[in-house]
Amino acid sequence: MKNQPLTNEIGDVRELTEADFKRFKPVAEVLPLSLCQKLNLQKSEKISTTMEFDRDVFEAFRTTGADWQNQINHVLKQWLQTHSLEHSVL
Repeated sequence: MKNQPLTNEIGDVRELTEADFKRFKPVAEVLPLSLCQKLNLQKSEKISTTMEFDRDVFEAFRTTGADWQNQINHVLKQWLQTHSLEHSVL
C-alpha cells in the first residue's frame, strides 16, 4: 500500500492508521544531533553490521516478531552485565 500524505490540500491532518504508527521512528533518530543535545535527547548509538548465526538461533529470534533484531541486542546487553569478555572461551 502506498503511503498516504498526512495532510490534505488545505492542511488538515487525517486520522493516523496503524500502518502510520509502525513507520514512526524515535525522535532522536530523526532530529539533528545539535537539536538532540539542546533537548537532552540521546542519539542512537547503534551501528549496522552483518553477523552469522546458527539457523536455530536465528529462527528462534526471528519468530519473536518484527523487533527480533532489538531482541538480540537486548539479550546480549543483559549477558554483558553479568559476564566478562576478557576471560570468555568460545
